[in-house]
Amino acid sequence: MLTAPQLQAIQTKIKHVIVLMMENRSFDHMLGYSNITGKIAGTNQQGFVEGIDPENPPFNPDNANNPVYSAAEAPFILDLPDPGHDFADVMRQLTGDPNAKLDQTGCYPTKINNSGFVQNYQNQKNIPADPSVIMKAFSPDKLPILTQLAREFVVCDHWFSSMPGPTWPNRFFVHAATSGGLDDSPSLGQILIADTFKGFKFDKGTIFNCLSEHRINWTIYAGSKFPQVLALKGIRANDIIAFADLKIDIQKPGFPAYTFIEPNYGHFLQGNYLGGNSQHPLDDVTSGERLMKEVYETIRNSSIWEESILVITYDEHGGFYDHIIPPLAEDPGDSKHYTKNHFNFKQYGIRVPSIIISPLIEKNLIDKRTYDHTSILASLEKLFGIGHLTERDQLANNFLDLISLDSPRDTPSKLVEAGVAVPMAEPAPVPANEALDSSLTGFLHVAYIRDLEVSTPAERAKLPDKLMQLDDREKALTYMHEVKPKLQE
Repeated sequence: MLTAPQLQAIQTKIKHVIVLMMENRSFDHMLGYSNITGKIAGTNQQGFVEGIDPENPPFNPDNANNPVYSAAEAPFILDLPDPGHDFADVMRQLTGDPNAKLDQTGCYPTKINNSGFVQNYQNQKNIPADPSVIMKAFSPDKLPILTQLAREFVVCDHWFSSMPGPTWPNRFFVHAATSGGLDDSPSLGQILIADTFKGFKFDKGTIFNCLSEHRINWTIYAGSKFPQVLALKGIRANDIIAFADLKIDIQKPGFPAYTFIEPNYGHFLQGNYLGGNSQHPLDDVTSGERLMKEVYETIRNSSIWEESILVITYDEHGGFYDHIIPPLAEDPGDSKHYTKNHFNFKQYGIRVPSIIISPLIEKNLIDKRTYDHTSILASLEKLFGIGHLTERDQLANNFLDLISLDSPRDTPSKLVEAGVAVPMAEPAPVPANEALDSSLTGFLHVAYIRDLEVSTPAERAKLPDKLMQLDDREKALTYMHEVKPKLQE
């Protein structure tokens, strides 16, 4: 707990918070074999990152009840299918029970043992050739950038996704400390409900609204024309800056107090995610490593470095195994307009990698406190003296007390080189009439928002009916291809 003088000292030192949120990877999958040792934050004790013991690796049973063990053999790019990570998938992964369900009050099952990852992956429509891939993790030499940052700064080994489900609601939590009840990927009907309000609307708005009300400047950088943040009410295309401009903007006076960075999600218009840098399971992990390196070195070699905190985290686990049982969480306590499963949000999702970076932090710390994405908001709110958005961020742990040095320490101006990228395969053709999957529905929503912005009033009136007809992948992808050129006119 920070004292008032401690907080005031930190407020004089830190003027900028930058967040880079990557895609769909669990902690064990990325750092479980890192074998990092260091000082435990808030103590004088040395300890280990809570990862995988290679001498006694955990396992999940397959459909034949054979054990499938964790191993440091993960591929840079995963073959189809994309691991399941929607609400029902995660419940099966956490409980091992295909019949598990919420109780009548929306409470999550109490029996959580992280035993259903392999069977859930095996039972997807496109059956994987190697179901053990869901248990596989990276050795530290395969992720040199993430590993170097984890050893140089603070690695958080109890940072959980904000709810046990997919990308869309988890990314809403980092922006609003809630998802407004959205507990799964949005449906076409929910997209139309949201866009009655010109985007997903929350009782207390978003962190961007809150900062603006207090006249604190912020910005969003994105690697593509379809960033997820556009799904929020009040965020429009002219609020988004191309990521390529970051290197120029950071050298100018008046760089914003808060910056959020979205990666490039790749060739989702071709039905896959190759060619991006988000570290989506169907894309090359090394491209995301290079993005982390670029972001870090851009900030490190700028004039704002000594006054900054950089947070690198992941929205959710992407279906990959993690052995830590997620704890109970605080219900945000707001309206649940967008619920599909009537979940009460009193359960965190699966653990994700998170690194906190600043020259005012001791080298090589391991932070074992419980965090989720609303800890970013709790830290911003404490740092800038603004109110909370929901009960979740009000009670979340913040990480400001990691800023403990009186003056900036020496830090690497340049990180090691990333691994060798896997040659990119040609995007696979999209099967005709294949069902519209949940991930693509989210990007369809962003394309729809962009289309609403650039269309004439007459065209705009026809778009809701058009949206509801996009009920398979081929139709959705054709529509998104139609929208993209309109954004370049």
